[in-house]
Amino acid sequence: PRNFVASGHFLRSFTWVSIIVSALCGTTIAQAANPAGPPFLLAATDPCSLKLIGHRGNSFTAPENTLPSIREALAAGTEWVELDVHLSSDGIPVLMHDLTVDRTTNGHGPVAAQTFAQLQTLDAGSWKHRRYAGATVPSLEQALSVLLNRGAVYLDLKVKVSLIARSLRQVVDNTNFPQNQLYLPVVSDSDIAQIKHYLPEARLIWFGGVKPNWTEAWLKGLAKKGIVGIELHWAALMEKRHNLPRLFSAMRAAGIEVWTYVINDAETLQQAAQVGNVDVGTMIN
Repeated sequence: PRNFVASGHFLRSFTWVSIIVSALCGTTIAQAANPAGPPFLLAATDPCSLKLIGHRGNSFTAPENTLPSIREALAAGTEWVELDVHLSSDGIPVLMHDLTVDRTTNGHGPVAAQTFAQLQTLDAGSWKHRRYAGATVPSLEQALSVLLNRGAVYLDLKVKVSLIARSLRQVVDNTNFPQNQLYLPVVSDSDIAQIKHYLPEARLIWFGGVKPNWTEAWLKGLAKKGIVGIELHWAALMEKRHNLPRLFSAMRAAGIEVWTYVINDAETLQQAAQVGNVDVGTMIN
């Protein structure tokens, strides 16, 4: 399929960045005749495209969630960057994946127990390589300033939406970062309401799962609330692959994209790319 020919090119050229396959094509999904073979036999009916996303920046070679990592992801040709966001003890949104700073800095303790000024004194780069010595824990405002006019961003919020929504709006106002270039995960109606109140133009991704008894009405209801995509674990999707054609068809009919993640090898990426109309979030190491 043409979509994977492109995937192969980007895999060879950008194995150090996260890849999102945006299969923007019409695809026919059929059950594979051989149970031991691939899950799907597919026939793409029009061209597909690829999007590259830097997972925590360019986290393969650079220290994750730092400004050097973001800059290297952009230099590698990424269109989006995925970043993890915590709050410092004084309420500043900062980039960090873990609850503590121990793994990715020379400091110790919870992120939420330290002020932004304290976090800025930590070395967030040496653990990856000595050439990144002195890289600091950046604020979200610093990160969005680097990304302004250069790419979209998916913010993996590590704190409750109700605790961070107002601060996100302040950061967006301070940087003039376009709201419609922000993609934010939500898991409840309360999250949706909070984001819509402070960032009415932000793009919402449903991260609350899909129940086995889902209905088309439920999907249409999500779309009316502003959900543009549903993010699902790839392995979980494959466990229920017999039901995927109906789910994907209903999601597309509702105007909702299928997003999936944790695809860490080229073979699985090819499988995902062939599904069609699926955004695939992964990191190829």
